[in-house]
Amino acid sequence: MDSSVEYRFHEDRSLVLTVMFTNVIPGVVLVALLTGGPALEPPHPRAPTERATTSPEIGSLPNLVEYDPQVLVGGVPGGEAAFERLARAGVKTIVSVDGAIPDLESARRWGMRYVHLPIGYQGIDPARRVELARAVMDGRGAGVVYVHCHHGKHRCAAAAATALVGLGDLKPQEGEALMRRSGTSPHYPGLYRVVRESVVLDAAAIAAVATPQAEVERPSGIVESMIGAEEALGRLETFVGAGWRVPENHPDLQPVVDASIITDSMRLMLEVEAARPDGDPDLVLRARTSVETSLRLERLLESEGFGRDDEAKHRLFERLSESCIGCHRVHRGRYRSGTGGVDGNAVPDQLP
Repeated sequence: MDSSVEYRFHEDRSLVLTVMFTNVIPGVVLVALLTGGPALEPPHPRAPTERATTSPEIGSLPNLVEYDPQVLVGGVPGGEAAFERLARAGVKTIVSVDGAIPDLESARRWGMRYVHLPIGYQGIDPARRVELARAVMDGRGAGVVYVHCHHGKHRCAAAAATALVGLGDLKPQEGEALMRRSGTSPHYPGLYRVVRESVVLDAAAIAAVATPQAEVERPSGIVESMIGAEEALGRLETFVGAGWRVPENHPDLQPVVDASIITDSMRLMLEVEAARPDGDPDLVLRARTSVETSLRLERLLESEGFGRDDEAKHRLFERLSESCIGCHRVHRGRYRSGTGGVDGNAVPDQLP
């Protein structure tokens, strides 16, 4: 059966979800006030949604888009109001594919549980695809699922789409169409490719995923993240040396992806260092500056593309390079390579 979905706010600021079913009984409209009550359970397998409905902003939930009657996709929840609105919308499970540590306390206060399954911008490995499908499947069994990354446009879109394809609820081309609705940039071809190549997963493989899935997947350590950022900076330098064009001898270069890798690495450093009781204020400041610079470069590459505003891109790249060099000069050697340290976080270097 066909359906359309509309979100609106009740006078008490609750989120009202109006689901209109056609081809069943003419004129029937089902209105549900989603405040954490019983979830709507359409028959399985449910018909793929033909389009996404972008809802009004709820609290601070950037780029909120519906991928399925029980799957919402968007950016990181911004503050207590965002979690309250999610709870009112019937969300019981939040799946984060961002590298940052989720806000578990806020989620728990509103009766929601996190599942943390970080992914990168290059694609999603097969094991993680199965884990995402399990998280969405179990989450829908409890209520509505909210899948988010940081921006709410790229990684979460691919994660939700590939999970729904894996569960048999979307065809790959429908998943790609939903990604475009979310605003997933074509500069991240690996994310589109993983959805395009996704298939319905074996039920036994999904059932084999260990549960409950982790609320926090600890980072492997600052050093590993910094190595990735350094490699990404080197690839960007190759791109710069080619006059802001993808060089013919490196057609696989994806400058926006590399800028995104640096942004995520700097955010991880900032988060870990700022949370340490003896965190270094200088390192925190340098990390924050690098995050701002790499994020601006990422957005410029994404919006302007190649061959436009090269001077601005060059200034940002030079500033980012100088920031990395300066930080390495002062702080390199402080963290021990090859270890995640306590709870997965880097620990001060104790080697001679």
